[in-house]
Amino acid sequence: MLPGQAIFDPITFVGLILGFVYVVRSKSFTYLPIIVLASYVPAALSVGPGHAANRAALVIPFLYYLAALGLGYFIRKLSSIRKQYGSTLFALSLASIVFLFVNFLFNYVYVQPTKAYEAMFSGIDSIVEESLPRGDLIVSRNISEAHIFFAFYSSMDPAVFQSFSKDWDLEGEGVAWVDQLSQWSLPATNFRSIDWVKDLQTNSTLVIKKGDLPDEVYIKNKHRIICWLCE
Repeated sequence: MLPGQAIFDPITFVGLILGFVYVVRSKSFTYLPIIVLASYVPAALSVGPGHAANRAALVIPFLYYLAALGLGYFIRKLSSIRKQYGSTLFALSLASIVFLFVNFLFNYVYVQPTKAYEAMFSGIDSIVEESLPRGDLIVSRNISEAHIFFAFYSSMDPAVFQSFSKDWDLEGEGVAWVDQLSQWSLPATNFRSIDWVKDLQTNSTLVIKKGDLPDEVYIKNKHRIICWLCE
C-alpha cells in the first residue's frame, strides 16, 4: 500500500464485483466469502485508539483472487456469446493490467520516495547511525516513535528495551502512545521536546526534526546537532 494510492485500480474493482457475482451464481469457491469475512475479525476485535483497518490487511490477497475469478468469468461469458468479444476483452484487460502495474511500479520506485519521504521515514536510518557514536543524546519527540528506530538500528537487546520501557508511564500521563509522553528514555538517549536554549548548554547531542530550531541556531550549532529532513 502506498500513501495516496488506492489499493484497487478500476479494473480490479470491477473484477471484484464480478467475482462476488460469480461465486454466488456458480456456487463455486464458496469458501472465499467465508475467508474474506474471517479476515476482518482481527480488526473487528481491536479496541482502543489506532488504525484498526491496518489489521484487516490479511483480506487483500483474497480480494485480488476474487477479482481474478470475476474477470475470468466475465471473459469466458463473453466468449461463449461471441468468441472475438472474449479475445478482444482479454487483450484489452491484459494491456490495461500491464499499464496499471507499470504505473504502480513507477510510483513506487520514483514518485513515492520523494512524495512520501517524511511519511515513510526515509533517511532515518542514517540519522540514527550518525547519532549513536555521539553518546549522550536528546532526541526530539517530533520524530514520531523515534525509540523504535534507535532500538532497531542499534540492534538493541530486547531485554534492555523492555527494561527501560517499564518506566514509560502511559497510564500516569493519560496517553495512549509512547510519543505522546512528555519524555521517555533508552540507554544514553532521552526523547522529549527540544528546549534549545537549555539543551545547547549541555554536553548532549541534539537529534532534531526540521523546524525544531530556528535556522540561524541550527547553522551556528551544526556541530552539536543532527537534523532529519534538514538537508
